[in-house]
Amino acid sequence: NLGVGILLGLGTGALTGFTTGVIITKGRIPDFVATLAMMTTARGLALILTQGLPVPSHFTALKLVGYLPAGLIWLGSGDILGVPVPALIIVAVTILGWIILTRTTLGRAIYAVGGNREAARISGISFVRTKIMAYTIMGLLAGVAGIVLTGRLNSANALMAEGAELQSIAAVVIGGTNLFGGEGGIIGSVIGAFIMGTLGNGLNLLNVSAFVQRVVMGLIIIGVVVFDQWRRRRFAV
Repeated sequence: NLGVGILLGLGTGALTGFTTGVIITKGRIPDFVATLAMMTTARGLALILTQGLPVPSHFTALKLVGYLPAGLIWLGSGDILGVPVPALIIVAVTILGWIILTRTTLGRAIYAVGGNREAARISGISFVRTKIMAYTIMGLLAGVAGIVLTGRLNSANALMAEGAELQSIAAVVIGGTNLFGGEGGIIGSVIGAFIMGTLGNGLNLLNVSAFVQRVVMGLIIIGVVVFDQWRRRRFAV
């Protein structure tokens, strides 16, 4: 059943994010280390479940037992009145994220905890609850992205989003998010993602090899972070 499969995928993403949040807050493990370890674990489990083989769509599965249903492919490649479904999903998620960050108590708590954890604690904001909620939402959205990407590629494999984490970091930093927390917004992150996507398409059109593109991506991340820190020091003075 497609609906059950989608709910399980989203639930798995949310549970993974929740678990990561608990590990970080209760185990007092640095965010970067915990998320990197969880990513490696999840990717390893995906490889075990798929035995390292791609899961084809219903168009190419022929007599295989497991394959992707047509409805899932539509989520990544279909359209509604000429508008691509992934674009509609992006708009919906962006609006919902903007509302949460700017119009809810949770959003204000996320900014407060990111900006100054001690000040947030004094104000009565729960660091643990806020952190876990933020990571749970992150995991849920990762599930959404995985479903759309699977439909877009007309296939699924455990390594298909490898490197996306670095592109995500670059996108949010380009969009104005402070890596040390407390500053940023979803609109800027979406703009940063569009810039990264445009850059990737441009490199592909120029026939730049995938290996060189990785170098370019790394240099962009370094350059953006250095510029961001320089800008903040300048305004601080």
